[in-house]
Amino acid sequence: MRLWLLPLALAVRVEEELLEDLNEALHLEDAGRGHVNRTSCDPGTSTLPLHCAASRGDVAETERLLAEGKDKDAQDDDSSTPLHFAAEYGHAAVAAALLAHGANKDAANFLGQTPLHEAASAGHLAVVEALLTAGANKDKADEDGNTPMHLAVFSGRIEVVQALLAHGANKDAKNGDSRTPFDVARNNGKSEVMKLLQADDAS
Repeated sequence: MRLWLLPLALAVRVEEELLEDLNEALHLEDAGRGHVNRTSCDPGTSTLPLHCAASRGDVAETERLLAEGKDKDAQDDDSSTPLHFAAEYGHAAVAAALLAHGANKDAANFLGQTPLHEAASAGHLAVVEALLTAGANKDKADEDGNTPMHLAVFSGRIEVVQALLAHGANKDAKNGDSRTPFDVARNNGKSEVMKLLQADDAS
């Protein structure tokens, strides 16, 4: 290559790397968004009563509906189960009730995400602990290849990352962009998470 072309080539490469990082961030942001904007209990929606109770954190109503024989693993239009809703909104008692009734810990929604993905992304430590204790798949990848660890790292959920590490989650898993959780932390300025992952490597 001619020397006068080197600055142009370097600029193109830098732009490509920036676009790759932006694309990764957008994928992870979409992955962690779940169904935050959905008004799940409004009249006229397709969401089932058990999903409603789970999203509100209504343990008594959840238990009543389960006792009536409502499907604990019913999926809504986004393929989310009641346990997804309990996990997303951080209702640990509802999650515990559903798990006690045998709800599927690893059910995948339309993004390929499990309740553990939802809880990890949102930083709901009590739900994360309940799911991990119940034997949820800690390394399951969603449609973009992101594990719960990737989403927790992207969101800066240090306590969740600690819990996942304590339960043996794979911190070296690569997502669809070939990024490990450490790569995600570095690319998104999560310095405290980077220190935590490095400390785990050294232990």
